[in-house]
Amino acid sequence: MSEKDPATGNGRAADPDREARQARNAADAELAARIHYSMIPDGFQNGFVDIDVKLIPCQNVGGDYCSIIPRGEKQLNVNICDVMGHGIASALLAARINSYILTWTMHMNHPCEIVNSLNDFLFENFSQYEVYSTFFSLFLDLQMGILQYAGSGHPPAIYYNHAAEEISQLKSGTECLGLFKPLNNTCEVRQISLSPGDRIVLYTDGVMDVENPKKESFDVEGIERMVKEYPDLSPGEWNNRLEQELFATFEGTPRDDILIVTIKIL
Repeated sequence: MSEKDPATGNGRAADPDREARQARNAADAELAARIHYSMIPDGFQNGFVDIDVKLIPCQNVGGDYCSIIPRGEKQLNVNICDVMGHGIASALLAARINSYILTWTMHMNHPCEIVNSLNDFLFENFSQYEVYSTFFSLFLDLQMGILQYAGSGHPPAIYYNHAAEEISQLKSGTECLGLFKPLNNTCEVRQISLSPGDRIVLYTDGVMDVENPKKESFDVEGIERMVKEYPDLSPGEWNNRLEQELFATFEGTPRDDILIVTIKIL
């Protein structure tokens, strides 16, 4: 069997070895994606907090990742990152970020310690490859009802105050990690109070890429609207509802991975 050379239009013999290599490469990429996604937590729940994680993958494995690290019964560290680009390299760096956090951050006492330490690690080890990552870190003290946070080039987290029925954006204060050492913008820990019923939504920028046929973006406003419309859904139910809304907006496979971490204070 022959096929046409795209350059000349002439017939050429099919290359069984090339086709076999392409099939193996595709199988390897699919396996890499499965392994990468299998290490993303499904969520976390105890008597004080309910967390659900929803991943909506695009066609290629990407650099979205998150971690949920209990620090006793009533303290919790939640992190989310989005490495630049797509493909195996981004996934490997995201996994490396996650392993660094799981290995080295248990002794750290606030989000900016993680931000600064992780930035130094990325710059020292990967700056020659010109890669970087957005990052957002939360420290939840469920006994004191306090949330500390810091972000680095990451889209704003959405905070819903259930009692006041008010929404606010928790914005990043520094640039992406891995570009400069030290960071150009000094990391500052910010803090808000938490009460039962409050909700925090973390997400990656794949949400920003979702457009309807009129080229209107779902964007942060879409998340805020959904938080207001469905304040009493569990995090799992809310994430499923958001996924339905997103698929109602775009057709086919999303252009970028979408990772959503929804936290509800019980």
